[in-house]
Amino acid sequence: AGFSGAMVFDAWRGGLLSNMSMAPDNTSFYRLWLVSQDGISVAMPGFTGNLKALASAGDGRVFFIRYTGSTQGPKPIEYFDANDVIQTLKQADGVTPFEADVEHLLYDAPSNALIGSSSAQWAATHCSPTGNSLYRIPLSADGLRVDDPMTCISVPTSLIYGDIMALDHLPDGNVLVTTASAFLGAQ
Repeated sequence: AGFSGAMVFDAWRGGLLSNMSMAPDNTSFYRLWLVSQDGISVAMPGFTGNLKALASAGDGRVFFIRYTGSTQGPKPIEYFDANDVIQTLKQADGVTPFEADVEHLLYDAPSNALIGSSSAQWAATHCSPTGNSLYRIPLSADGLRVDDPMTCISVPTSLIYGDIMALDHLPDGNVLVTTASAFLGAQ
């Protein structure tokens, strides 16, 4: 179900969050499920449908974007809070929903920012029309709104030979950007 980034481990909830269909639901009915290490699955409250860009902050917040189509354009970034209530990430004004067009999100605790990515052929917006994009979305101290403008760098597709498939942390603090046919480590 969903799109890129439709699964993430969430230490706060102690399990794997996955956007999928599970019995007794119809096979085309998708929810966000929490699967614990003992195999017990529980649907997260208030969400049905497809999503992308799941990112756990490790403190109860799990960010995501609802998936409506492969080139849907910017959509609000939402998150489950520590009480499993869906909230919307706000712009710096604290009122206006913050929107982005990313396929993957990764929470970076040292910089209190979301790192996002989009591939040249799958996103409707980019930093440059000729490459994949990497974004840094700085968050406020409470993590409920964007604190500064989002920044973006373009990575030519010829440099990484494919679409961005995943983001993950490396032990040294760098971010690993995995592509369809190569990899690129980025700060």
